[in-house]
Amino acid sequence: MNVLINELKTRARLWLTLLQSDNANARKRAQVLCRQHRWDIPDGWQLRHCLNLAAADIGFSHWEHARHVLSGQAQAGDDMGDFWHGPEVAGLSNLWYATYADADKQLQADPHLYLLPYRRQFMLVSTHYLEALQLNLDAGLWHGLQRNLTLAYASPAWQALALQRLQTSRVGRFAQ
Repeated sequence: MNVLINELKTRARLWLTLLQSDNANARKRAQVLCRQHRWDIPDGWQLRHCLNLAAADIGFSHWEHARHVLSGQAQAGDDMGDFWHGPEVAGLSNLWYATYADADKQLQADPHLYLLPYRRQFMLVSTHYLEALQLNLDAGLWHGLQRNLTLAYASPAWQALALQRLQTSRVGRFAQ
């Protein structure tokens, strides 16, 4: 089983425990995500609901979307979610591209940028962006990825960075 999927399943079980114990912070976040995704708020929370919450909380439309992307099954042109984006980087500037070819061309022209997927688009970001996401800036790792998370999708290095991304947004923030 994929470590990323296991992490997300664990996170969903934590959500379920928190919601069943009426944790106010978890309940508020669940309500926000349900409104954003136009999901009904259930009378009784179940694991299937929390799988969707856990996926939505990290930038995917629902559990199957997250499972598809994080398990390495997505294909070129698929929606990659906004997993590599978040509130911690909302104020940072970056370059957006509708096509991979345009983004890659700019990436090759500037050795200080990094290419990340965003839904069906692409963005070029600086080290400040990666630092804000709390990603490892090890030059060897990124050089091996050619500074391109789209090209390196599903590789062991991509999975390591994705796990770092998951670990920086743990459900522990709901502690009362």
